[in-house]
Amino acid sequence: MFAEGDPALRFLVADEVGLGKTHVAKGVIALVIEHLRRIGDERHDIVYVCSNAAIARQNLRKLVPKGIEPLENIERLTMLPLARLDAGNSGQPGVNLLAITPGTSLKFGRSTGTFTERCLAYTFLRSHWGADVMSPRARRIFWNGITAGDPDKRLRSLERQYRPLIRGSLDGFVKLLDKVDEDRRHHGRPSIRSLFDEIVDGLAWKRTFPDDLLELRKELIGEVRRVMALVGITALRPDFVVLDEFQRFKDLLQPDPGNFAAELAHHLFDHVDPETGRATRTLLLSATPYRMYTTADEVDGDHYADFLDTCRFLYQDPKPVDRLERRFAKLRSALMSVDTLADAGV
Repeated sequence: MFAEGDPALRFLVADEVGLGKTHVAKGVIALVIEHLRRIGDERHDIVYVCSNAAIARQNLRKLVPKGIEPLENIERLTMLPLARLDAGNSGQPGVNLLAITPGTSLKFGRSTGTFTERCLAYTFLRSHWGADVMSPRARRIFWNGITAGDPDKRLRSLERQYRPLIRGSLDGFVKLLDKVDEDRRHHGRPSIRSLFDEIVDGLAWKRTFPDDLLELRKELIGEVRRVMALVGITALRPDFVVLDEFQRFKDLLQPDPGNFAAELAHHLFDHVDPETGRATRTLLLSATPYRMYTTADEVDGDHYADFLDTCRFLYQDPKPVDRLERRFAKLRSALMSVDTLADAGV
C-alpha cells in the first residue's frame, strides 16, 4: 500500500458474511495512521462509506482506533463546511474519521434535503447575496414544510450559528456556484439567482406554496446542495477511503460525466495531496459479491460485467483487465468445446 516505487492504491477484501471484514478494515486504518505519523504527516482524513446510515454510525465506533474521536455529528457531505477538521499540531497529528452514505451524501436527485441542510444553504446564499435579499417571503423557500414551532425563527437562529463557521468556505462556495451558473447558461437555463427571484416573486400574496413553484424550489435547493457537497468534499484530503458492501453502490466506481454522485465519489477516490503528491488509498469490502454466472431471468445485473468493472476500478489500467477478459473468453471456449484448457491457451 505504501511501498516505494509503484504502490497499489486500491484493494478488495471479499469473504462470506461474519468472517471479520470490519476487523480487517480497523487494522488497516490503524496501519495507515501509524504510517502517516511515521512519515511526519500532520493530518489524516479517513472516510467510511456505507449504504445504511445506522450501520455506518455503528461501524464507525468499531473502526476508530483507541483514543480517536470520529466526526459523528457530520453524516452528510453538505454539512461538512460546519466541521472544524483537525489539522494537527506539532507532535500531535489530527485524525478526521467520518462516515457517509451515498444516498444522503452523493445522490441528490430533486430532494430538498433536511431542514438543517436548507438552513446552511440559506446561510451561504445570504452571505453571498446580502441580508437584504432574504426577505420574510424569500425565507419561506428554506423553511416551507416545517410546521413545528416557529420555523422562520429557527431558520434565522441557525443562520446566526452557522455564519461564523462558513467564513473559510464562502469563497469556494461562490466560485462553485459561478461554475453552476455558467453550465446552466450553456444549456439555456436561468441562473441560480434568477431562479431564486422567480420563486420569491411568485410567492407574493400566496399563503401556500403553488405546485409550480414547489418544482422550482426543488431545482434551486438541489443545485445549492450539490454545491455544498462539492465545498465539503474539497475540504477533505482523503488519505484512506473504505467502501463497505461496495456492490450496493457499484455505479459510483466508474467515472461518468452524467452521474453527479460518481463525480463526487471520484473526488475521494482520485484525490492527490497537492503538498506531498500522495494519492488516496481505497479499500473495498464485500461479502462475496459475484456469482459464477448470471441467469437470463435475473434482474440485478450482469455479474460478469460487474466483476470486470470492479477490476477496472482496482487496476486503474485497462490492459490487465483486457488480458483477463481474453483469458476468460478462452476458458469459456474450452469449456464449451472438446479442446483441453492447454489447447485453448488458458
